[in-house]
Amino acid sequence: MTVESVAADYQARQIQIAAVTANQMLALWRHVGGADISSSWGAVAPLAAVTLARGQVQAAALADSYLDSVAGSFGGVSFANGPVQATGFGGAASDGRNLSGMLDAAVVASKNAITAGASVTAALQSGAAVLRVIGTSQVADAGRTAVSVAMFTRDEPAPATAQPFKGPGGHTFVKGPDGLVRPHFRAQSYVRFVNAGACARCIVLAGKKYHKQAPFLRHPHCHCTHIPVDENLDDYPATDPKAAYDSMSPAERVKTFGKDGAKALAEGADMSQVVNARQGIYKTDSGQLATRAGTTKRGLYGATQTGVRLMPEEIFKIAKDREEALSLLRHYRYII
Repeated sequence: MTVESVAADYQARQIQIAAVTANQMLALWRHVGGADISSSWGAVAPLAAVTLARGQVQAAALADSYLDSVAGSFGGVSFANGPVQATGFGGAASDGRNLSGMLDAAVVASKNAITAGASVTAALQSGAAVLRVIGTSQVADAGRTAVSVAMFTRDEPAPATAQPFKGPGGHTFVKGPDGLVRPHFRAQSYVRFVNAGACARCIVLAGKKYHKQAPFLRHPHCHCTHIPVDENLDDYPATDPKAAYDSMSPAERVKTFGKDGAKALAEGADMSQVVNARQGIYKTDSGQLATRAGTTKRGLYGATQTGVRLMPEEIFKIAKDREEALSLLRHYRYII
């Protein structure tokens, strides 16, 4: 298997564990009644916390096998300084809170919705939505953290029993458990791998390489994972935003980047500029769509220009023809 297929398979298994865990928690939430949300949730909340902890452990338990598979996909072999203890990743939230306290957010969301005038049914649906996000994100965080720990256990010189030696290109080779000589794989950094269905903010980070100590930033329902890599091996995956964009259908591009964002990209606009511009979007006094992103002196636009930076959709609205649109896209530094 290629390293990309190994990563995609691992992420699919993580997503499945998270989905099953969330669905089991939602089944418990259905026992909650509008007459007394707190007490009815209190009757099933301990089981919900146990369910979530079990999902966290299941996700964390995949870390060592994932690292072994990644090393194998590079044709190498890695050595762990002890296995990852999956049980250590269950029972606590990624921000340090206990799971029971975090899960109570579903009750708070429901009560707030009722206070705001929602029906009991709608309020309970709000609580269910919060519960689903908690379930999927906490399982994903446990799996991600376990992989980070597994990387640390494998970033060491090969043991003497593996008979390490320097081979072609200065690479270290070792004798694996099966007696075959292969490159030594040390997980020293990772590459962000973007799966199908990723959001625009994730796509612009596709293929970016980070040190193993750098946190893997993600959002709820994130479709990305990290591929451990080793500078001892030259052939690590070079996934990039353009490759992710090229693999999309026209409809998927519109869904991900918006109609005008996709149009700007088709005209050659820089993807990071188009995506980042949406983070600072606002309306001017005259009603035009503009962005504050990139307008500081350190920004791509602000370094050479001053004043309002129009959004691509505003540019397409005011441009008389394609030539003028391209000129404005260059002026506002969407095309570089």
